[in-house]
Amino acid sequence: MTAPETEKTALVKQLEQLSARPDALQAFEMLKREGVRIAALTNGSISSTKSLLERAGLLDLVEHVISVDEVKLSKPRREVYEHAAQTMKVEPGELALLAAHPWDVNGAKAAGLTTAYLSAERPFSDAMRTPDVEGATLVEAVQRLLEVQ
Repeated sequence: MTAPETEKTALVKQLEQLSARPDALQAFEMLKREGVRIAALTNGSISSTKSLLERAGLLDLVEHVISVDEVKLSKPRREVYEHAAQTMKVEPGELALLAAHPWDVNGAKAAGLTTAYLSAERPFSDAMRTPDVEGATLVEAVQRLLEVQ
């Protein structure tokens, strides 16, 4: 069963209005100061992700916006994370993923990436591969990720 077009359109419009987390700029700036290259890996479109990043003042800090559209598969498929590593010209083990979705962290971990879970007060599912680090905020997750890098 598929949703009617009007519902799909309404959902896309809502997604286009999402805002970044309050500490996103601080977290991105921390990464840049440490010389860490930043990419956004999305199950959405490049244009909507760039719009979100631009509205939040983050787009200039991001080297690549990578969409699953480029591989015609969705996260958490291994090929998506491998494509991100290829785009960044690194091995999967040299790439880290920070996400608020356990399924995304699980997929990245399975593909060999270093992983950070943004718990935001939500515990990580013990049915999935354990992330390398966790943080309740983006800044905390980035700080812990930088410690293991």
